[in-house]
Amino acid sequence: MYINLKMFKRLFNLTASIIISLLILCTSLNAKNINNIEIKGNERIPDETILMFSQIKIGDVLSDDSLIIY
Repeated sequence: MYINLKMFKRLFNLTASIIISLLILCTSLNAKNINNIEIKGNERIPDETILMFSQIKIGDVLSDDSLIIY
């Protein structure tokens, strides 16, 4: 079977659209909205300072990719 350039472009666009849609779907399934922030075990540094340096706010969306574990 012979595939001309027009058919190849259509097939490529369809495949790219499906792959991008799946990537967006997978990323959004793992994302979580921050509803509450609790700081536990802190005795020296004010909680406000920890929140300021964390750059995390209530309502932010976090996914596994955005978390850094030390």
